[in-house]
Amino acid sequence: MLKAFVSKDEFSGLDENIQGFYVESKDGYLLQVAKVGNFELADVANLKSALQKERQRASELEKGIKEVESKFEGIDDPERALEALGKLDEIANYDPDKKLEEAKKQFQEQIESKYRKEMESIKNKLTNEIKVNTTKLSAREAQLAEALINMQANNILANPDIKGNPALLMPVIKQHVRMREEGDRFVPEIIDENGQPLMSTVTSSTDPMNLQEFVETLKTDSRYAGAFEGINAAGSGGAGGGNPPKVTDSKTLVANNGFLTVDDNDLENISTGKAEVDFD
Repeated sequence: MLKAFVSKDEFSGLDENIQGFYVESKDGYLLQVAKVGNFELADVANLKSALQKERQRASELEKGIKEVESKFEGIDDPERALEALGKLDEIANYDPDKKLEEAKKQFQEQIESKYRKEMESIKNKLTNEIKVNTTKLSAREAQLAEALINMQANNILANPDIKGNPALLMPVIKQHVRMREEGDRFVPEIIDENGQPLMSTVTSSTDPMNLQEFVETLKTDSRYAGAFEGINAAGSGGAGGGNPPKVTDSKTLVANNGFLTVDDNDLENISTGKAEVDFD
């Protein structure tokens, strides 16, 4: 009976006719047998070798598993322990500055996403309130400026040395006086027709013209002289002659509640006696 596998020594002792039935393999010679149906001669030696290697590999794996298990001996939840070990790597590579920057960015994105519309609404509301309050403040400053001008001008016009008619002179004064802030108070500033400040005409003075000096210049101006008591139309003083001469073609200007609105032509007519003022 022929062996399915013979060693090299056994192969050399076989008859040459029998040797022809064998083919050399890794560790010897394997009998060549043709497959019949589902039956064939397997390479038993190689299968045994492969099986041995698999058994050895399984043994090594089992040994490795036991070594790992020994490291976790006494731990109730190995999966959580493995998770903790994974976090150790994360802790070892922890960059506080980077994490802080990421946290800040994430927080900012959340704030912007959640409160952007609300912040925009508040901003618009505050902007509108500022505009309204600014408008109110400007209006009140204008009212305050007008009140200060009226008060100071009326005090000057009531001066016995001036004796000016407020109804006639206030329109002119208001055209040439504006209030400006000087520190924490308002002071009157005299301006010309172009809005430029006027300087005092007093000799050797470098100060701006004040309100009283401006009123005194009106007193010597022929256009407005008739608005001052005791001065005739020519602008000179006259005893007992405080009213401008009347002419037959004069017109009457009627004051409303003691106030008279006039233009430069009206003032010229009043100073020359071509117009009368009715304060009744």
